[in-house]
Amino acid sequence: MVSGIKVRIENFLSLRSIEISFGKLNVLVGPNASGKSNVARAFQIIQNMVFKGAPMLEGYSYESVHHLFDTTKSVMLRIEWGSNYGNLAFELTIGGGRYAERAYLNGNLILQHYGDASRFEYASKDGQQLLSAHLPVALITWGEVREFYHRDIYPSVFHSSTLPEDAHKAVYEVRKFVGGVRVYSFNPQSLRLSSKVDAEPFMHYHGENLARYLLHLYLERRRDFEKIESVLRGLVPEVEEIVPRLRGSVVEIWLRVRGFEEPLPPSNVSDGTLRLLALATAFYEGSSVLVLEEPENCIHPHLLEAVIDLARKASGVTIITTHSPYLLDHVKPEEVYVVSKTGFETKVVRLSDTKEVENVKRFLEHGGTLGEAWYSKLFS
Repeated sequence: MVSGIKVRIENFLSLRSIEISFGKLNVLVGPNASGKSNVARAFQIIQNMVFKGAPMLEGYSYESVHHLFDTTKSVMLRIEWGSNYGNLAFELTIGGGRYAERAYLNGNLILQHYGDASRFEYASKDGQQLLSAHLPVALITWGEVREFYHRDIYPSVFHSSTLPEDAHKAVYEVRKFVGGVRVYSFNPQSLRLSSKVDAEPFMHYHGENLARYLLHLYLERRRDFEKIESVLRGLVPEVEEIVPRLRGSVVEIWLRVRGFEEPLPPSNVSDGTLRLLALATAFYEGSSVLVLEEPENCIHPHLLEAVIDLARKASGVTIITTHSPYLLDHVKPEEVYVVSKTGFETKVVRLSDTKEVENVKRFLEHGGTLGEAWYSKLFS
């Protein structure tokens, strides 16, 4: 279980250079276009590296992900965390028409791969030397990846490949962590979609493939499925049962609701109920880092306390972007990060490190709430 991470992002979109220490629960607030979503997109690039084979961002070209001020500098995304083996770090750089992925244990290199080469290096079991191996898969040449890099590249070491048996255990730990990064911005239309039964059992960014993932949990991780079902019943008492319904080669999520003889198809389920189902599923997915963009959408404010409680109980680090003062009412000042933009550059600072925090604390001591403090612009 990961309880905290340090993140460093350089030359990525509006993030020229930021370093943030995140705890178990972290809430990013700020005005529109301040750059909150760009923090989420940094994690999305890492997620795409694992699931699509290459670090890229849908809707962006290779050039456009670089910082607005200097497109000649490489993008750098680095995450550090503690483990049983020591301090681990994963670093991704994108520049010069290629990418590079590296991992470190206590500052020492334990993995290195350049995306335009099939060969990669990894630490031996005893950690005394770097060994070499080749990726057992072909070049990535398909559509959006090819368009992003304008060249043929090899997939990430962590994409559909087996690490060498003689690799240091910390290398496997890095793969587990990087493979556990998830970023979601749930869209009810996407959540209603049927899924192919033979699709990989993973939810996508807007919640596509939720039905296939829940079918996977129902068949292979029944305890987690039952936990999600229990959470949904607690949030929406009318719901009695989640029903993964097979229809030929596709699966849909139907809900058995009190007062109806037959389960309701997804088209008859409310947007809020679908989003609550997706959020509960995300919290029980077992992610190392879970990033949720504006989870309050379509959800009654009275239920946001329960959503935050689920985030606190999640297995890894949870990062939330929000505009909701109601959601802020249920978090602590030390869990809030203020996002602002000076010119074209995004700044991120923990509320407890700002000069406004003392005024906020006095406001809370006199019966105010954190949401009211933000809405009243005691901090911004």
